[in-house]
Amino acid sequence: MSPMVLLRESLLVSALVVLCSLFLSCSEPNDGPMSAWDSGQQYPGTGFYLHASLDSGRRVHSLQDTLPVQLDSMWIISSCALRDIQLQSQTQGDEFRIHLQLNLLSNGDVNCPVSPLQLDSLVKIGPQSAWSNGGRLIIMGALESAVINSDTTRIPYLQDAYRYSVPKDSIWLMNGANVDTAYTFLFDSLFNDPSQPKRLTGAGPWVTQYLRNTQVVVDTLRLTPQTCLRPRSTCKLEPDTIWSTSYLKGEVNLVPVRMRCVGDSTHIEYCAITHWKTDSLAQTLDQDKTDTIWTMESYYLERISNCSVLNRDSLTEYSLGAKGGSMRIWRELFIPAADKNEGRCGIPWVFQKDSTAADPHPTPVTLEARGSVLEYWLTYDILRRRPVLDTLLIDSIFQSIGFDPQPK
Repeated sequence: MSPMVLLRESLLVSALVVLCSLFLSCSEPNDGPMSAWDSGQQYPGTGFYLHASLDSGRRVHSLQDTLPVQLDSMWIISSCALRDIQLQSQTQGDEFRIHLQLNLLSNGDVNCPVSPLQLDSLVKIGPQSAWSNGGRLIIMGALESAVINSDTTRIPYLQDAYRYSVPKDSIWLMNGANVDTAYTFLFDSLFNDPSQPKRLTGAGPWVTQYLRNTQVVVDTLRLTPQTCLRPRSTCKLEPDTIWSTSYLKGEVNLVPVRMRCVGDSTHIEYCAITHWKTDSLAQTLDQDKTDTIWTMESYYLERISNCSVLNRDSLTEYSLGAKGGSMRIWRELFIPAADKNEGRCGIPWVFQKDSTAADPHPTPVTLEARGSVLEYWLTYDILRRRPVLDTLLIDSIFQSIGFDPQPK
């Protein structure tokens, strides 16, 4: 190796040793990346939520109920920053407005992941003394003060928090109690017979059939005799016409005419279904058959206390055929307290859209049910699984069974 090469390598090594010495002389034991948070400080603030729901499945809530509030799309900076949820409320007559303030406290813990804007939480609110007279309870969105000091034009969901300071959901609170009961019904073969008169007997509740309408139809039929290719028995035979329960309108419907065993051999199957063959040469002329279609509907009827409300219901079993059937229904009634003189009658039964843009949720409308059949009777449509509010239909149902629904 030449002297020049050795000199160059020795100079490089010397320079590297000098640089390392300079770096080590300036370093400290706690050197490293600078923290954006002061570990000794805590940073308070408030978050917000974009969605909230008070609905627990009931139409009316008792003043003694614990109300579940479902919060959705919560913004709380990080998963460790939520300190507590504070209930705040305002009272305006018989209207109670509440909102939940998300109090935050962050200490800059780097082990806490950043929270997405999709967190949810279930908050349960106990009875409040301010609600003792009942009324409409409204849960509001985030307050304007909940928006942190930031350039909202760069964070769209923070900018949208202002418009979420509006009502999210509402329910009605009334003096009274919820009472739930289950009933089981057994139907005989006459229950589904439209020709049999319907009557209410016993203490109730009852299930009755209501003739909604009748329709006369004319079907075009053609009798088509069939012969058995492989008979199973040599019993005494007679013709048997196989009528269908429905026919195609505007078409010629074929009606098979077969043979069956009679006498002591009626329990014997003369021929398997797959072994019947249609004799096209023995078909009869077309003939019109007039039939009446009876549209029957089933209704559950129960006499209730003054201004009680159907809160929840469940039709767990319902079967009905030519030989009868059975039904099992569970229902929860809200019964107003008589000693509190609860005057709101049927409030949660009908809803309408509020005309104001600030309150886009359905608003219950008072039903003037005093003196009507809705005040003393619960009528439930079994087919559609919902209560009946049409007083004309309810009166017609009671007229069809010859029963006076007015209290004696």
